[in-house]
Amino acid sequence: MLEGFAKMTDFSPKGTTAIALGAGDRVIVPNLRNVDVNGICPSNGYDTAKGGWKYSYPTMIIANAAALRFLGKIDGKFAYGLVGNGSSVVAKPRQRNGTSLSNSRNGYYEDVPRFVAPYVFDGGARALRVPVKRSLLWRNGAIQDSIMIGAYATKQWLAFKPIIDFGIAEDVAIVIDEHSYSPMGDPELLPFWIAFGKKLMEAYGPNDLIHLELQNETNGGGWSTTYAADSKALVQGIRAAGIPYPIILGWGGWNAVGGYKRALAELDAVGGADKIDPLGKLEFSAHHYPTTTGNDQPLAGKSAPQIKGTAVAANFKEMFDEFKRRGLRIWITETGMGGGARGWLTNGSGAPSFDGRAWLDQFTALVKQYPDTVSGVLAWGGGSGWADTYPLKQEYEKGNWSATKGTEFWRSIRVLWAH
Repeated sequence: MLEGFAKMTDFSPKGTTAIALGAGDRVIVPNLRNVDVNGICPSNGYDTAKGGWKYSYPTMIIANAAALRFLGKIDGKFAYGLVGNGSSVVAKPRQRNGTSLSNSRNGYYEDVPRFVAPYVFDGGARALRVPVKRSLLWRNGAIQDSIMIGAYATKQWLAFKPIIDFGIAEDVAIVIDEHSYSPMGDPELLPFWIAFGKKLMEAYGPNDLIHLELQNETNGGGWSTTYAADSKALVQGIRAAGIPYPIILGWGGWNAVGGYKRALAELDAVGGADKIDPLGKLEFSAHHYPTTTGNDQPLAGKSAPQIKGTAVAANFKEMFDEFKRRGLRIWITETGMGGGARGWLTNGSGAPSFDGRAWLDQFTALVKQYPDTVSGVLAWGGGSGWADTYPLKQEYEKGNWSATKGTEFWRSIRVLWAH
């Protein structure tokens, strides 16, 4: 069932079908995308058997020439809505666990068939975090299709748009992470998110599969004295510009789990965390890194709290309980999990000693207790941007998916992703 849809029509895309669309009507068109007004447009979808994109040419004529917008795949069907009448997909919130793709340092983004699709089709991931850099994507007040880096034209919007297309087509949440460390009061953030939000609206219309993570780790390891007021102003400025996507807000101190108490207390002082967003779509973000071997974070987490041995830190449950009590939702948009040759799952030593498999099993069991509170958990180290020696890398070896799927890590994390 689609929430917020006044009327729906199911029909076959084969042949020619005329449909009269009234204001507020919605149409579900199986296996048809990118519908043009009074015209023929190719349908495209990902073909898992062939490992690439397939094309077909069903025909649809819209009787009253009302333009349609592709909204996403719901219950296995492609959904469309009228442009310009407030149409949107209002998906019932549910937990969507997945992976955080490689950070873009120079505008490079993932090749979807090679490095993104396997997480969804083989791993069962239901969310993808896409890091972007506003310093590359947004220049002269506009979102850039591509930019020159040295002597080379490097795609920006045109590079990561296929990831968003793929995610929406497969009913996978897309968390767009502005992977920087700016304070929420940085004067660039509001114009950037307005420009980017409008670009997304032009391409996709309102769609709650798209989430905007305002900053990766705001203010770096510090904590701005104006965090709450700046966050409120930024969220409300984005909404005033007509951007309807769910917004994800982190906090200072590297987004560490233990920072939630201070963040909520400061937000309460400016009206309450549940009152900041006039659309009621504000979510939160925390990060956590368990003990690993061979990386630059030998202790658990970038800052307190630290895990001792194998147990999941108690303040995870405390945080989830508090968000549940308040009726708020939270993402873990980064938690370091590695299945590569130096990954921690079966190679966890360090100080203190750490059993990665036991930790992941405990963490998965805990997360499953909060389906209406935890929006999702995104494992850090996905995608192709990491060297094979990186201990938080999820692929065992770059491009070698048969080796990856044979690892204990892959079998274990699929349990988390499948939830």
